[in-house]
Amino acid sequence: GTLRIGLTSKLPYVTGGYTTIDGSTQTTNQGNLNVAGPEIVIAGGDTLEYSFILVSPNNFVKSIIFQGFNYGVLVYGNTATGNTINGCWFGLHPSGNSAAPNQYGIGLANGCSTTSITGCLISGNAMGGIGITASGNQTITLCTIGTNKDCTTALPNDYGLAVATSASLKISRSNLAGNNSAGIVLNGAGSFGCTITQNFIGVDVSGSNALPNGNGIIFAGAHDNQIGLPGQGNTISGNLQGGIVFNGTGTRNNKIEANKIGTDFTGTTYVSNHTGVLIKSQSNSNIIGGNSLNGERNIISGNLEIGVYIEASDSNVVTGNFIGPDVTGMAGFDNNDT
Repeated sequence: GTLRIGLTSKLPYVTGGYTTIDGSTQTTNQGNLNVAGPEIVIAGGDTLEYSFILVSPNNFVKSIIFQGFNYGVLVYGNTATGNTINGCWFGLHPSGNSAAPNQYGIGLANGCSTTSITGCLISGNAMGGIGITASGNQTITLCTIGTNKDCTTALPNDYGLAVATSASLKISRSNLAGNNSAGIVLNGAGSFGCTITQNFIGVDVSGSNALPNGNGIIFAGAHDNQIGLPGQGNTISGNLQGGIVFNGTGTRNNKIEANKIGTDFTGTTYVSNHTGVLIKSQSNSNIIGGNSLNGERNIISGNLEIGVYIEASDSNVVTGNFIGPDVTGMAGFDNNDT
């Protein structure tokens, strides 16, 4: 039910900018060939580095399935600004229910900025759904990363979103579930100023059933990032290990506010992580919670072993949270060890 373009050599760089590559304009006498998703498949045969490499500003890639590349789409260099990737699938069969992997679905690298990735299905890739290296000010929203098209069963990437030395990312209103190692990893001292809000991380599309990542979010050396804001919290639940893990020197001054960690999205039913929040190995001066009157309280309840665990780390603050009770504070589920 699709039209397939099998590449045998690299395409030229997309230079000049303002180019639109739109798979939704395909017209045939048969009408819509693929009711599940995009009609156009571009396949690399597992031998090509990328399909499109965007090295210029304000390009638009829409409604295409990418399979069998090192990077399905690569956005590269400091001249690559303001690009948009919308409604594309990376690493999937046209049914949306089985994998046809790339190594990475999308790569953002070498100083590109202000890329917008919206409404994409990014699953089944061998290494990462999205890999970002030394490239800041990116926006990821309304994406499904690590599951089938209906976000009901796992179709894992190894990492959903893998970030190295990249600042000021915005990740919102997306579902990151079913990934093998973690939903999100922020690595390195250059990963700061990132905001993660209104996502489901480790649960299915309903926000009520576990669809686990290995870990929900891992920060390793990343600092001054925000997980949740009042009125814009995440549901970080159902993960096999930690909901949120802070690990290593330099992982500092991060804030966790207004999230459900170990419960469903309503905060009334448990959807357990193994550990809610884990802070270790000189991860210092992080803040969990805040002024509950301002909506900064986290609900850290229903986790299998521990709600908050701190080891070999200094000056962390845990305040204003419910650790054990449900969202009302009047009923609860046990964390087996607070």
